Amino acid sequence: MQRIMNMLSGSNSIPGNDSFSTSRVRDQGQDKPKETHATDIGHRDDDASASSSVIAQPARSDPNRLFQDPQFHQYVKQEATKMSHRDMQLLRDQIQVQNARIVELEAAADGGGQSPSNIDARTHVVMPKEEVHKMKERQRDLDATKEALADEKALREELNTSYQAAVDQLMVLRSNKGLGNFVVEDGDMVIQWKNLQFDIRDIAVQHIARPVPDEPLSLDAVQPFKPLSMLYKSFLQSKAYRRHIVQALIWDHLCRDILLVPTKIWGPEISDLAESLSRTVAGESNTEQSATDYHSWRAQTGQIIHNTAGTDEKTLESAVRNIGRALRPLVGDGHRQELKDSLKEVVTKAAELASIFSKSRSHYICRDIMENFAAVAYDDDLMQDVRQANRPAPVRLMLSPALVKYGNSKGKNYDKSIVLAKAVVFCCRPPK
Repeated sequence: MQRIMNMLSGSNSIPGNDSFSTSRVRDQGQDKPKETHATDIGHRDDDASASSSVIAQPARSDPNRLFQDPQFHQYVKQEATKMSHRDMQLLRDQIQVQNARIVELEAAADGGGQSPSNIDARTHVVMPKEEVHKMKERQRDLDATKEALADEKALREELNTSYQAAVDQLMVLRSNKGLGNFVVEDGDMVIQWKNLQFDIRDIAVQHIARPVPDEPLSLDAVQPFKPLSMLYKSFLQSKAYRRHIVQALIWDHLCRDILLVPTKIWGPEISDLAESLSRTVAGESNTEQSATDYHSWRAQTGQIIHNTAGTDEKTLESAVRNIGRALRPLVGDGHRQELKDSLKEVVTKAAELASIFSKSRSHYICRDIMENFAAVAYDDDLMQDVRQANRPAPVRLMLSPALVKYGNSKGKNYDKSIVLAKAVVFCCRPPK
């Protein structure tokens, strides 16, 4: 801002990069100044970094003339974009720290032992006072861990809200009231993907982690889980492993209903037309130039349609119903509304990812590694074992797909790919 004031006052200085500048980050609803390096330290898309061009000062220090200078507006836009990048990098770092804390606390909560409420009151066991005292201490520690976990999740939600506001601000700055090259950094995509993974895991833990029903599930109840794994019955019957196949089912629905065909978020009629036209334009995109032309057309068409039509709410409601119907036998009557509200959130986030897929020149794909789940070997480059085992066995279940990006935002290198997020898999055979 000081550089702009110098220009208005007729200074002969040329705008450049200061050593430091003051950015503002959102802190519990209030703006808080924070001193950061002025250079953009965010993890960028390999070609998305904006060049900081130096503009010449107008011959006369006439403010009206300066405000009419297109170069001046370009400079202000670049400076605002850099500030937004810095804010987003700070928030990305904080969210990653929060995610690590939550994983650690969830592991502690899962290993907290048996709660006294789970002990059969009809069983009379005489225990030494020392053992009773230790059990009470373990229970207090477990309660404290769960309370800390709830606090950490609340803080992460605040960070996510601030981060989304920064993303929205950056998108507005880049749009410039026209169709440009819609770019989302790799780091931003990973953050959104990881947040969706965490929300889905929370659903499986909070809403589905109930006692296993005494009576076996009906054939209709287990049918949605059958295509996910040959060992679907073992996963459903085990309280410890049931949450894994629940995550797999939610991701399976999100991929089929939204992410594998991103145009579905615009509604069935527009989606069918867009897909038909896309196949016609794609033709034989087997050369670098033809692929560049196709993805450039696809991205600009996606921007036009999304800006005009927006997201079809009926499509999202249908996705929520489909997932809720499959999970209903595993959820008590008193928790179904909570489940529905949580599913709305993850479906909305999946739709946001789908809109990015449609508007970007980069070609994003949700890679399903369980298409032939009868024989899948573990691939460390594409998969991550949820148990983090050193020597994983063959894959038994895919909890979430991989996110793979082909090409880049310049419309080149579509023959090359990068794995932004590995598929989360389960390799251990669950107990029968």
